[in-house]
Amino acid sequence: MNKIRRELTRAGMKFALNYPRVVPDKIAKAIFRSWNSCQRDFAAAAFATNDARPAPLPPLKLLDLSCTSGFGENVHPDVLYVPEGFGPGKWTYLMTCTPLPQGVEYFENPEFLVSMDGIDWKVPEGGLSPLISPPDDWIGYNSDPILLLENGELNLFYRECRLDSQGAVISLNRLKTHNGLIWSKKQTVLSFRRNVKDVSILMSPSIVNINSEYYLWYVWADSGKPLNIYRYRSKDLNSWSCYECVELSGLPKNEAPWHLDISCLRDNALLMALCSIPDGQILNKRIVFLSSVDNGLKWTYHPEVLNNGAYNFGANSLYRAALVLNSPDMLLYYSGQDMENHWSMSVIPLNNILPSIK
Repeated sequence: MNKIRRELTRAGMKFALNYPRVVPDKIAKAIFRSWNSCQRDFAAAAFATNDARPAPLPPLKLLDLSCTSGFGENVHPDVLYVPEGFGPGKWTYLMTCTPLPQGVEYFENPEFLVSMDGIDWKVPEGGLSPLISPPDDWIGYNSDPILLLENGELNLFYRECRLDSQGAVISLNRLKTHNGLIWSKKQTVLSFRRNVKDVSILMSPSIVNINSEYYLWYVWADSGKPLNIYRYRSKDLNSWSCYECVELSGLPKNEAPWHLDISCLRDNALLMALCSIPDGQILNKRIVFLSSVDNGLKWTYHPEVLNNGAYNFGANSLYRAALVLNSPDMLLYYSGQDMENHWSMSVIPLNNILPSIK
């Protein structure tokens, strides 16, 4: 019965979105609230089955993130290593991620977690879970968060998607904190109105400071066009300009970018961990690596690849990875989906995948 209700509600939601002039706004919002309720019930029921998760093979380690708001099923990690510590707990590792149990977007709202060793994570005492509240009276989600620490101030950027009777608004928002507990109000730094079927923009942002200038990369696709990576530049993290499409040299034919993370390697050389779609297999994503020496405009593909199922993890698909190049072991965090559609988070020393990286 729950499945029938969910599908009927889904049909009503699609009708309300496609024909906003026919469905009064009050009724549309009631449908969206019902949809969110169905989504919660669906994810909870799937979690309650308690399917056994495959044990990963060393040196890959599985993370316990059951402290988060989405039943411990999380994707899109972004991790910082802070040797001197941050916040009242002097935490040396900071993470943001988004729950996504069974792919339910209602839960896809940024979390903020802390750790002393990069393995055992928790919501800081007095912190929020999730950090960003889910949408209430309309459909949408808050995805793709990243962290940037500058002069003792921690920035969290995330992508907000909101659908209304006029279409969709996709925004890149920014929060700030000095302790990981009290955060500023959101500031919108980029925003675009789109058709409801054309929202694959501003995906998976990544920001790096190079010689006092900030560079922002993200994935973007206009309707009917391929996915590409673009780069913006800024002096203050607020005003972005110099919009350019980057070049991915050597990427296999028909391989499309999906979600990325970029970090400084040495001497301003950059390394990208790219969750990509091989030959149109959107449900079979993997992670590839590229490097750049010109501030991230031209990239060179590395032959090493992290496929789904490697180390007995993520047999169904992988997701966005996070590079932590300044940590003692140079770590790579990433999520994987098993054959029961459950997401888990893992970490592995990067040298096990890219032995040439020092």
